[in-house]
Amino acid sequence: QAASGSGDDALAIVGADGLVEAVNEAYTRLTGYGPEEAVGRPEGGLLDPGSAGLVIRRRKNGESYRAWRSLHALRDAAGGTLYLVSLQAATL
Repeated sequence: QAASGSGDDALAIVGADGLVEAVNEAYTRLTGYGPEEAVGRPEGGLLDPGSAGLVIRRRKNGESYRAWRSLHALRDAAGGTLYLVSLQAATL
């Protein structure tokens, strides 16, 4: 499944189980993984919800990249985590 969001920020919607449920086109451009490859797989290296920091990751082709990554929790009325939203912006 595809997710929308800012055109430059890679976005992954992650379920409470840690598995990717949707990504946007920027995610595919940044990582090389399309929705059909990312959905259902674990989103590695998750930070604590509400945190942000510089991460070094690998693209599908093995090339490394640096990105500023933030993680945000979407919660239900009782405060339980429904989804995590992972945003990545590539850095130079």
